[in-house]
Amino acid sequence: MLSIEVNFLTGRYVATAHYDRARSEWPPHPARLFSAMVAAWADSDHPDPAERTALEWLEKQAAPSICASDAAPRCSATHFVPVNDADIVSTSSYEKRANEIDKLLTQIDKARTGGEDKKVLTLETKLRKQRDVSGIVAAAGNTNIDKAVDIMPPGWITVPGHARKKKNVKGKPYGRTGQAREYPSVTPTEPRVTYIWAAAPDGDTVRAIDRLCTRLTRLGHSSSLVSCRVTPDHPTPNHVPGDGAAVLRSIRPGQLAALEREYRKHKASKPRTLPFTSIRYRKAGPEEAEEAALKP
Repeated sequence: MLSIEVNFLTGRYVATAHYDRARSEWPPHPARLFSAMVAAWADSDHPDPAERTALEWLEKQAAPSICASDAAPRCSATHFVPVNDADIVSTSSYEKRANEIDKLLTQIDKARTGGEDKKVLTLETKLRKQRDVSGIVAAAGNTNIDKAVDIMPPGWITVPGHARKKKNVKGKPYGRTGQAREYPSVTPTEPRVTYIWAAAPDGDTVRAIDRLCTRLTRLGHSSSLVSCRVTPDHPTPNHVPGDGAAVLRSIRPGQLAALEREYRKHKASKPRTLPFTSIRYRKAGPEEAEEAALKP
């Protein structure tokens, strides 16, 4: 058996239910844990192939049983947060410059290797120009005014004679809008959740998974701090896969590859979708839960 123990260091778990942003998620879904482990692996400067192999082993296993206490939902206030800074320079322009910079860096390396010092100086001058975007944002004729002033705090600036598309009122104060956000959370009776897989991995796989767990710092929202480890203890689960009412997002074969494809789309800056497979869970008594945990 393999058991992963997650301890909530602040005594609460902050995460939004995937079907309702006003509701909290409990217990934490297995797919969320797996995604956090993948993020810990990919965040390394040189991702460990052994850890990737361990993740690929884990995604092929049947859905885990879960040991989690009851949890009380906390009152959630609505917060108004500024939206992400607007893009003054278009994405295509950034990409074009990035590609050109990559080419110049390659040419500079070749010129240095060949001892072409004069060519290196010329290329470095071109590189400085490509890295300097001040000319773009400083040119009023090339800058989208709506996007530029949206970076400023509310009421800091007005643009007389310029009608905003949505407002259509001249002299209207510009500024970043506050987006309504809720951060639903729960306070578990016991700030610990354990995921139990019936399959028994080899020692190398266990050690690789444990290394990933030790680098996992949060689960859910960034304020939901955790410590995580592979534990030799296998507590009796009280949430087991079956014909229950609860539907949890779990792991499927190819989950790691699916997450990599999603990352190439959103690049950690655009809205994203968590790949998952839906698994029904039911609450189980001690005897039923123990029997279910032993099934492969």
